[in-house]
Amino acid sequence: MNRFVALLAGLVMAVFASVSLAADTFRVLDIGEREYENGPALSVLFSEPLARDVLQGGFLQVTVGDGPADGGWVLSEDGRRLWFPHVEAETSYTVTVLEGVTSASGQVLAEPVVGRVETRKVEPMVGFARSGLVLPRGLSGGLPVATVNVPAVDLEFFRINAEGLRRFAQWRNPTDSMGLYRLEDMPQYGELVYSARFDLDPVKNRRVVRHIPVREISVLSQTGLYFAVMKRPGTFGYAYQSTFFMVTDIGLSLRSYKQETVVTASSLADGTALEGLLVSLFDDKGRTLAQGRTDKLGLFRSRDARVKKSVLIRGESAGGDLAFLSTRAPGNDLSEFDVTGRKDSPVDVFVMAPRDLYRPSEAVPLSFLVRNNDGRPVDVKNLFVRWVKPGGKVFSNVSLAPSGSSGYFEAVATLPGNAATGRWRAEVRLRPGKVRPVSTFEFMVEEFLPERMALDLSSDKTVLVKETAHSLKVAGRYLYGAPAAGNRAEARLTLRTRRACFPDGLKDFSFGLEEDADFLSVSDLGSLTLDDGGKGAFAVDEEAAKSRSPLSVTSEVSLFESGGRPVTRRFSLLWMPDRRMPGIRYGGGRGGTGELETHSLDLVVADAAGKPVAVKQLLLKVIRIDRNSYWEFNEGAGWQHRVTEKRYTFAESFMDLPPGVVTHDLTLPSGDYIVEAVDPGTGLSTTVSLSSGRGYGDGAPHPAKVNLLFDKKTYRPGDVARVTVVPPDEGEALVMVEGKGLLWARRTAVERDGTVVEIPVAEAWQSHDIYVSAVVLRKTAPKDPETPLRAIGVQHLALDREPRAMDVEVLVARTWQEEAPLPVTVTVKKKGQAHYGRVWLAAVDVGILGITDFASPDPYAWFFARRWYDVKGTDLFGKVIETDASLRAAMRFGGDGDISLGGGKPQAEVILFSKVLGPFETDRSGKITAEIPLDDFSGSLRLMAVAFDDTSFGAAEFETTVTPPLVIQLSAPRFLAPGDASILTADLTRMVAGEGDYSLRLEAGGPVCIDADAETVTLAEGKRKVRSWPVTAACDASQPPYGVGEVVMTVQGDGVTKRITAQWPVRPGYPGEARETRVRLNPGESLSLDAQSMAGLIPATVGGAVAVSTRLPLPGDAYVRGLLDYPYGCLEQVVSRAFPQLWLLPERARAMGIEPVPVEKRREILDDAVARVAAMQRHNGGFGLWSASGPEDPWLSCYAVDFLLTAREMGVRVPTEVLRRGLERQRTWLVKGPGGELRNDRAASFAVRSYAAHNLSRVRKGHLATLRTLFDNHVEDAADPLSVARLALALKASGDKRRSRGAADRALVLRPDAEHWRRDYGSALRDLSMTVALFTEQKIAVPSMADILDTLETNLRQTRWLSTQERFALFRLALAFAENDDTVSLSVAEGGESRKVKGKGPFAMSLSAKMLARGLSLTSTGKEPLFASAVVTGYAETPPAPMDERIRVVREYFDLEGRSLDPESVPSGTLMLVNLRVTASEEVPDALVVDLLPAGLEIENPNLEHSIRADEVVIRGKAVWRHAEENPLIHAEYREDRLAASVYLRRDHEFSLFYVVRAVTPGTFVVPPPFAESMYRPEIRGIGAGGRVIRVEK
Repeated sequence: MNRFVALLAGLVMAVFASVSLAADTFRVLDIGEREYENGPALSVLFSEPLARDVLQGGFLQVTVGDGPADGGWVLSEDGRRLWFPHVEAETSYTVTVLEGVTSASGQVLAEPVVGRVETRKVEPMVGFARSGLVLPRGLSGGLPVATVNVPAVDLEFFRINAEGLRRFAQWRNPTDSMGLYRLEDMPQYGELVYSARFDLDPVKNRRVVRHIPVREISVLSQTGLYFAVMKRPGTFGYAYQSTFFMVTDIGLSLRSYKQETVVTASSLADGTALEGLLVSLFDDKGRTLAQGRTDKLGLFRSRDARVKKSVLIRGESAGGDLAFLSTRAPGNDLSEFDVTGRKDSPVDVFVMAPRDLYRPSEAVPLSFLVRNNDGRPVDVKNLFVRWVKPGGKVFSNVSLAPSGSSGYFEAVATLPGNAATGRWRAEVRLRPGKVRPVSTFEFMVEEFLPERMALDLSSDKTVLVKETAHSLKVAGRYLYGAPAAGNRAEARLTLRTRRACFPDGLKDFSFGLEEDADFLSVSDLGSLTLDDGGKGAFAVDEEAAKSRSPLSVTSEVSLFESGGRPVTRRFSLLWMPDRRMPGIRYGGGRGGTGELETHSLDLVVADAAGKPVAVKQLLLKVIRIDRNSYWEFNEGAGWQHRVTEKRYTFAESFMDLPPGVVTHDLTLPSGDYIVEAVDPGTGLSTTVSLSSGRGYGDGAPHPAKVNLLFDKKTYRPGDVARVTVVPPDEGEALVMVEGKGLLWARRTAVERDGTVVEIPVAEAWQSHDIYVSAVVLRKTAPKDPETPLRAIGVQHLALDREPRAMDVEVLVARTWQEEAPLPVTVTVKKKGQAHYGRVWLAAVDVGILGITDFASPDPYAWFFARRWYDVKGTDLFGKVIETDASLRAAMRFGGDGDISLGGGKPQAEVILFSKVLGPFETDRSGKITAEIPLDDFSGSLRLMAVAFDDTSFGAAEFETTVTPPLVIQLSAPRFLAPGDASILTADLTRMVAGEGDYSLRLEAGGPVCIDADAETVTLAEGKRKVRSWPVTAACDASQPPYGVGEVVMTVQGDGVTKRITAQWPVRPGYPGEARETRVRLNPGESLSLDAQSMAGLIPATVGGAVAVSTRLPLPGDAYVRGLLDYPYGCLEQVVSRAFPQLWLLPERARAMGIEPVPVEKRREILDDAVARVAAMQRHNGGFGLWSASGPEDPWLSCYAVDFLLTAREMGVRVPTEVLRRGLERQRTWLVKGPGGELRNDRAASFAVRSYAAHNLSRVRKGHLATLRTLFDNHVEDAADPLSVARLALALKASGDKRRSRGAADRALVLRPDAEHWRRDYGSALRDLSMTVALFTEQKIAVPSMADILDTLETNLRQTRWLSTQERFALFRLALAFAENDDTVSLSVAEGGESRKVKGKGPFAMSLSAKMLARGLSLTSTGKEPLFASAVVTGYAETPPAPMDERIRVVREYFDLEGRSLDPESVPSGTLMLVNLRVTASEEVPDALVVDLLPAGLEIENPNLEHSIRADEVVIRGKAVWRHAEENPLIHAEYREDRLAASVYLRRDHEFSLFYVVRAVTPGTFVVPPPFAESMYRPEIRGIGAGGRVIRVEK
């Protein structure tokens, strides 16, 4: 029989599945378990309502076991569902629906349907059913307790004392579970006043709510704060359900303003004001900060600043009624209201900038208008501007004086050529230091090129419903006016779930299914060629994959120039699966970690435009997720952890929704749930997940909203603002005008349909942080349980500033075709009359502004903008415990009782058009005139004018097209590498009438060649012709292969002669080589160098130096050049780069064989380094590695102070406060040692303490007793010679010569463990070099100098790469030797010529390829041994072979659908995803990963708005964004020719880095190898595969 039933059920369900597709067929939709009246029930859902005049029960059968189940069927209100209640838990039921069931429309069920239902287990459960805090005094009801199959509870009630009010009460989540360890403290926080057992009279398997009748218990009906602890009889645990509740009729509310604090008191019974209430405010120690009585409006006001520190407010009526309000309770959630804006400030600064995007080496000009918070004059003598780089490092600080009148200031910052890319900012302060800036201007620094075309996208649809089909219209034009006729456009379509589809009108609402959240579909729309008008259209008709959730349909279009470079824009439409859809906003849980928690939901049904609509019988389902976790043993895999999951409908209800938002509360037991809202008309659902009983709620659900409707948009003093207050229900309203204090207040009764309140606008209301607010209170016993107790409304009161508006007009030709300056006139008027003012004027290429969508500056909008609603408010009204007619619990008993990697970076000049003029003063007619030099510019210019006087402001913009008679635009790669071959493309357009012949001639210079013969082209009006010529890099062996190449194009014809220059750098595509030879020359021995010394190197790149000394010869030039070329900027690199320049005045540099840096450049390097170091100082005086907000690095902090001290000694200006705080921090380290990780590293701690001692002794602050203790008791901790050497110097400077000599002797014999990881960036070479240098400088004898020099020479010979620390130490040693060398005697033979050299050493000379080809020999002719060193540098003829010196680097390419690529040949425009996979065999926290680009490829810079992104592309089973999340970058720069990223490599963990490139310029290009190295241990490095060639096809 069982087998037959199973087969029948399967057959019937198959039939059911087949007929369910017919929408008009009357059928059974679902058979299952549902909750009916808070208990389990069987449910049968039909496709349409049933006939009520037919006894349907006879057609349904329920069997359990071998017989029928007891019970009967109940028809739901909507007629679509039959309930079979009172079923048993954990029981198997079979439900049979026979043919004959009749619908209201007369249809009869044609086939029987059988369903088997396994009812879920019903766990016993009990808990407090509400999360409120207040029980209104004197009203019916009690403390609600929810129970399922728990017959009784034991409750203990404590009355909280004053200490408990401050230290024990949980104001944020009053209902929680509390552990025994906390409950044991109860005697000190409160008195046990009542305990009893209460019968809950549960209904089997049903959740029922019973109310503990606390108001009928005399000791609990008294006013005060109580604490109740609940326990199931006969059970024990580590924590118990608990709740705080307050019995009172006083509703307190706190409003904290900048200038005052206001407490309001209202009756909980009827919402009226409570006059004469004694209000007291206490601090956290129970001291009274303020006290007073409320006025007739129920207000207590205090301007005492101490009140801001209050933690508790007590209200006490004359009759003894008490109420308490914690100032630390959650504030009112105002996210539904428009209360955002910047914080109001007495002094306001408006920043005028021509743009917000710059390239390195550019000047950034800013202008500032200083006013008060209503745009009126304010006396400010100086402004202080701090220029801050990405990561928070300070670039420079400047002090500004006014420029003329009207509070106008100007500042200009010139960015260095190696400026960090990313987001910079200019912070404006009224005084120097770490005070909060009054204004901040952010701008980007990137290696960008201006756009040359405008791209506009549009559609024939505004929103898509059911279908995605629409026409995507494309319009392209060159910014100089010509249509982009014949240009190619490509498009991609992305479909992505958009659950927050109405962010403006329905903020924080979710629409659609959570399971669709990750839906993503990307497809190509193909390509098209724009017509003669520069127009085209893509037909979009992508399948929406039968999505049941809203989608964002985004088209991404790239329009290509003739040279291959694109302009990209996006266009998005909202797609809805039907005409309307339900939405849910989860407001959080308001409970603790107990068995029950109340959750707030906002529900709405919105149409496709986001407008709420009314819906009847919205189904709200609560689905519980039960998870079972267990271990399972498998012979093959061993023990495996498994998780099974079961979902079932826990509860459901039907709701009628008005055309608006409805708030609904759910009280749920502990567990995981999905809440689903189902629209009965469309069948569409929205789901939201939540966890109950886990304390995730913040206790601040969205309050009900009061609408405030103003009769006018703006108001003037003397006006009467008529504000209509529209609450969700009638009640008593407190209407307030609020700013920095309470400005006006009134209480009034308000009706549900709206009540008008008249507000007189006062003369004193002169700021823009003024708001009208309304709090509407209804009576505690509501007719409608869903109606909120308290509703809130907030609306900005806008002041009329139209009389202070200037009408500004920019008068300029819409099209300018003259090759002459552009004349511009700006007129300024007020009320139609000419007006005097000052005018700031800027003209900027639209091709720059469009990259960031820059908005023109507008001071009127800035000064009169809405400010932030700066009112902190909390109250008791949202914490009232709602009561209903639930049964009371019966009392049973109770009673009273108790970065230089990869070669040099490109430095070609990029010409940008951006000019700032003025400020000008208008003449009597209110005009200014100016001429703007155009400098051969062609394109669109945005002219931005800002006019101002002391109190009035205006702004205007105008775009003009600059169209010379002949427009020439050149396109080329942004850089090249030797061996690359590409093309130079020229677009030539005649923009005047008629036809003309033009001759073209091209000439190349520098390391590039062009194959171009002179030619003539004929151009007609408005027509564009494209010419291309082959270009090759490093084509002339007689010329240096690197540098800036250029092609000059000369065009003549029709009376026009133009010379256009295209520049691009040629840079190496891989790291250079340094070949070092070191020998000891005894008398008569020689060092010989010849052509073999440079074998395999490109001759034109060969350089180097040779040095001979009686000490160790060191090529100081190579060390200094290596430091200067290092482009990356952590604290260590900044200091190491600049440190040598302190000594390198031109004479000294030349004496050392070092190419001197120009004086101005040297000063710039040093000033910049001091500013950067100062910017990295932390609040405690130490320094961070990358920024002041980063972790402190003690050793580097000492290194930084060493640099600052030396800089000050050399005459460089160093901030005194920075140095003082740095030395104070080091005094702490000297005495106590550094903390953190170094506390347990004795060697690292000693290194820091000895370095601090050295620095402090230089300013006579080294305490001799401490230094002696450090030597006597801790010198054995030292693990390297340099740390002991620094202590020797400190002891010498402090006068203890004996211990100084002892420390020096120990330093000279100590050798570090090469295998030991160093926290001081050191190495054996660095330590010994710096030790000898310091001793030589300070005249400390080095008896074993010869042996030490041999050791150093051996270390140098064995070292392949040098860190920045080693480079600087070797420079210091070279410097010391240069000033303390003996006589050098040599015979120098070069080719066939020889000469004698004799003089004080060292002897140094530069090397070249020509010299090496001829041969060079140096022979010792003296009596003492000499040390000779030769370094030959250059770039190899072939790329370096892959290398794995503890780091392995692999590069892979993918398309944007995640398919692997091997890009030997790609069409121009192709997008590729680059993946660098880096693995280290040991921890490398300071790894630098560099990927040099092939020249025809360009990075899609993710820092720019319109760049292509690939975050959702799946590679090796993970989306790119997930890879990035698991492999965070410390710092990344997206340069023109490379990606450089600082990363932390963990041992044997693959670091995966992604970025997007686009093939742009046609040609064949060498693919450089990727590489990575430790920045401070360069012997740890890896080089990936390179040397292949990639071809970009046109």
